[in-house]
Amino acid sequence: GAGTWQGNQGPTHVCAAETDRLFAVGYFFSVQGQRAGHVAEWTGTQWQPVGVTNSLALMDGFLSIFSMAADEHALFVGGVYSEPYGASGRAVWQLKSNAWTKLGGDFTNVGGTPVIWSLVVQNGQLFAAGGFTNAGGTPVHNLARWNGNQWQAVGDITNGAIGAMTSDGTNLFVGDNDDPPLPTANAHVKQWDGHQ
Repeated sequence: GAGTWQGNQGPTHVCAAETDRLFAVGYFFSVQGQRAGHVAEWTGTQWQPVGVTNSLALMDGFLSIFSMAADEHALFVGGVYSEPYGASGRAVWQLKSNAWTKLGGDFTNVGGTPVIWSLVVQNGQLFAAGGFTNAGGTPVHNLARWNGNQWQAVGDITNGAIGAMTSDGTNLFVGDNDDPPLPTANAHVKQWDGHQ
């Protein structure tokens, strides 16, 4: 449905939750004339802001959101954030009961800028993929899994940054590039079944 968005670009990502809820995220600070913190939900007739009662959203705390996933309980976003007094970083946040919670620590990348390009919920587990070598203090290879308390490494299926990820309910499929880059660029689609 059409909406009135105020911001640089309006919505840049959309996501349908398992309960048929539809969300949009992007760089916008109001929707339908109401203050918004870059996240909105479709009611069936119009878009409405989500999570604006939390100080992070009211402070325009998400500078960029690159990825989003949802299940029947919560919405998850990955990107660049800032907090009051200038703290900033790249992390994954959970929106549940209209309150934002940061999941673990920041993501970092040795020799480059970290980015969280994709989030997927599979069998109740949240996976994050992108270009990063550390997820909340855990060394990883561009792919991490949230265990409810901290981020964990997921095998060693790729060395290159992951630009896309999806699931068939049993297996994860990721698209990555060679790292270091070869003279002729090579892109791959790889599968992870929980073991290899």
